[in-house]
Amino acid sequence: MGWDEGMKMKRSARRGGVLMILAMAGMVWGCAVGAAAVVTTGPLECGGRMFVDLPDETTTSAARHGDGTRGRVVVYALPNGNTIEQTRGRKVMPGMDWHFGIQHIGAQTRALRKLQPDVPTAVVYLEAEGRSWPTWRRNELVAHSGGGSLLIGFINAVEDIPSTVTRIAFLDANYAYDSATSQSAKLARWLRSGERNALVVAAYDDRRVEVNGKRIVSEQGGTWGRTQAMVRDLRREAIALEETSGTLIWSARGFDGRVDINAHRNPENKILHTVIVERNGFLHALLGGTKQDPGFFTDSIYEPLIDTIEHE
Repeated sequence: MGWDEGMKMKRSARRGGVLMILAMAGMVWGCAVGAAAVVTTGPLECGGRMFVDLPDETTTSAARHGDGTRGRVVVYALPNGNTIEQTRGRKVMPGMDWHFGIQHIGAQTRALRKLQPDVPTAVVYLEAEGRSWPTWRRNELVAHSGGGSLLIGFINAVEDIPSTVTRIAFLDANYAYDSATSQSAKLARWLRSGERNALVVAAYDDRRVEVNGKRIVSEQGGTWGRTQAMVRDLRREAIALEETSGTLIWSARGFDGRVDINAHRNPENKILHTVIVERNGFLHALLGGTKQDPGFFTDSIYEPLIDTIEHE
């Protein structure tokens, strides 16, 4: 697809598209991007790289011709230590870096387009400079006052979450959630403001996970603790949620299926940070609460769609 086609898709998304924001422990806010980056890998002015995976001509034609089809733009902040190419993923062959086989966002995007062929979907990958969002934040915090993660920084920076955002998903990425702020109130107002607005949270019990004999998070500082706090706060905002406590999965769902929060109990105290994404996490983030949702922490449905060739 050429530059002109990319710009047409961008203008179409502005007119009738919706924005969905996902993060895998990412932190990005206020970065400017050149127009040419719409269709290729390119730099971010505030440090880092981006890549936009656009749908093909067949799925974008309806949106561009104004027949009412709504496009979808997904912003995905990469986990620390991963490149865009690794995050898109490919079949891991002997001698290859293992990072290519732990997320497969490219294959999950192809699966999403098969599940919803009438919804043009563009995925924007954001990679931190130095592949470290904490380092990026220290360097950019003054210029970009939102700080924190992409999602939390975005929520903190706006008075109200815009109506163009229809889905917010935290894939083990809500470390910066803070009950002392207005974050829960903004989320509650946003959920009530549109009947399609949906919140998905995927986490795991990281409280007893150790590396080199030391726990990686505090009792309340990991995504398990932050997720529990988010549920309590949403209830205080009169968002009714029903808990389900299974052997492996704890869930809190409600608001006509538009709030879908799940956490793995992690009885073996493993690091499940990227495993959550690998096990249909990207698909669950976008389809949670719908009939097409493959579910949280389920066996891969996208394996036949994994690339076997190297990305350009």
